[in-house]
Amino acid sequence: MVEVNRTEKEKHVVELEVTVEEERVEHALEELYRELRQKVLIPGFRKGKAPRGIIRTYLGEGYVLDNLVQKIVPQVAEEVLRQEEIDIIGEPELDLVQVEEDAPLIFRLTLIERPMVTLPPLEQLEVRKYQLEVRDSDVEKELKRLQESQKTWEETEEEAKKGDLVRIKVGEEEQMVVADPSDAGTELNRAVMGMKKGEQKTITLKEDDEEDEIQFEVQAVMKEKIPEIDDEFLEELGEEFKSIEDLKKKIKEVLQDMARDLIEDRLEREALVELCNKSEITLPEPLLETETRRLIDDFKKELERDDLTLEQYLEVNDLDFASLEEDMRKTAQRQMTQFFVLEKFAEEVGIEVSQEEIEAEVGKIAERLDKKVEEVRAILERNNKIEDVEDNIRHRKMIEELKKRIQVKEVDEVLNFDQWRELKSPEEEMVV
Repeated sequence: MVEVNRTEKEKHVVELEVTVEEERVEHALEELYRELRQKVLIPGFRKGKAPRGIIRTYLGEGYVLDNLVQKIVPQVAEEVLRQEEIDIIGEPELDLVQVEEDAPLIFRLTLIERPMVTLPPLEQLEVRKYQLEVRDSDVEKELKRLQESQKTWEETEEEAKKGDLVRIKVGEEEQMVVADPSDAGTELNRAVMGMKKGEQKTITLKEDDEEDEIQFEVQAVMKEKIPEIDDEFLEELGEEFKSIEDLKKKIKEVLQDMARDLIEDRLEREALVELCNKSEITLPEPLLETETRRLIDDFKKELERDDLTLEQYLEVNDLDFASLEEDMRKTAQRQMTQFFVLEKFAEEVGIEVSQEEIEAEVGKIAERLDKKVEEVRAILERNNKIEDVEDNIRHRKMIEELKKRIQVKEVDEVLNFDQWRELKSPEEEMVV
């Protein structure tokens, strides 16, 4: 017999105080002592013959009771969760209230319930579909970017002007400095302005309220050289480009493909945001706090890979931890809302992933990597990534099904790429 006292501590956070009757505890103890008699050799007693009191004294009461908890609590907890019909997230938090022989065993479980999600009538959802047009100005800008990506640096005898690259020597070390007279640059960036090769200068650098005087010599002043679009330039890009018109045509085709992808991606994101905004869901606070901490920890690790601490990042960006934490909390709320809403959507419309679909996806990965399917599958299984493959397939199927069920309204205004970049992200319109 198990007695359960259920208390809702807050929305979706439940505490269960479970009392296991003394008779069941005694039965579990008898079984435990039988097992210990066979495992433990106690001086003065034949194996399997030592009385309970002797075993308890020899091993220690704490050892016996710890084993009792391991033996009975998981089993009872599973029964209670089935009995109470609670769909939980993560592992329950266990708090032992009373564990002793000749008495009922009492423990508490703190559980986070999976949040209830109520979806809106899908046919009533309406999202915008933007139009994005590739214009001649977009092609010209991309052509200019292509030229700049092929730029080289050439030494000059002229004085350094803004944007020039200056190689200086400080002591025995050489370093590159970009000439920049603005306040955005450092003292060194400003100091090289107007200098020529062979000239020297002494400046005072300030750092952390300390002053350091350094002398440097200009080794070279280099100006960027952007190549002309001539036959040589075209030849380096590929044999298919016989003229600048061929290059522009190819750029336009690439931009048109990009535009189609951007339009489709935005439609999918707007559809998901609209579904979330119109759904009813309350996230458990402990779950939200845990996810926020995880995001902050992941961000710290990213910074560490760039040899930065969180404190340095906050100082450079003039932020405080509270602001960062609030941003991360909003991100966590968006991500978790999307996860649970899409999960409910998949359940209601019957989205499933077959083994054949997983195998097909592994095959595509293998083709992209130019490896054998068996080799790729083994790598994925070894790194526990097969489930990620399944999740990606399920997500794609959910989004495709969502797009079929909503109303799409095409926006009349046709945007260019500059206007597209000015659009707010759909996620900014998500209610959190």
